Amino acid sequence: MYMCPEILNGSTYSTKSDVWSMGVIFYQMLYGKTPHKATSLEELISKVNKKIIRYPQKLSTPGLQ
Repeated sequence: MYMCPEILNGSTYSTKSDVWSMGVIFYQMLYGKTPHKATSLEELISKVNKKIIRYPQKLSTPGLQ
């Protein structure tokens, strides 16, 4: 769930990979779920490669609302 598209597609690792992972972690902290739900690695790769991330209207963390 936290791997960047480059790693999922077998490309080389860079510091940008860490930034992607941190972004997914922040998203999960704010909304209480990961940006991409998948039941298999193939489905996850497909969703991550489409690069469509939806941002819910409400935050799930009570202290930030």
